[in-house]
Amino acid sequence: LEVGPALLHFGRPDAAAEAFEHCLPQRPDAPSCLRFQIANFAELGQIEDAEWALAEYSALGFETSLDAIIATLPELHPDYVAKTRAALIKAGLQ
Repeated sequence: LEVGPALLHFGRPDAAAEAFEHCLPQRPDAPSCLRFQIANFAELGQIEDAEWALAEYSALGFETSLDAIIATLPELHPDYVAKTRAALIKAGLQ
């Protein structure tokens, strides 16, 4: 999982998408895979896919507000948190 978020952070959402595609089959109920995939889909401009991932995340019983998802991120550099927050806003989270 660490590869996908790192690629997303460094502005490589295309490569991050491939990493996330490997994460979900290995851990289909892993909320961390879905959280970052929501942000990554938004960075790729795939808003409908981001909405799908958000619906999957919600179906697993997780809170889907922007603040709730940001609160689940591990201790990260503030720039990374800001980029992730911006991507989640693009995906429609409030």
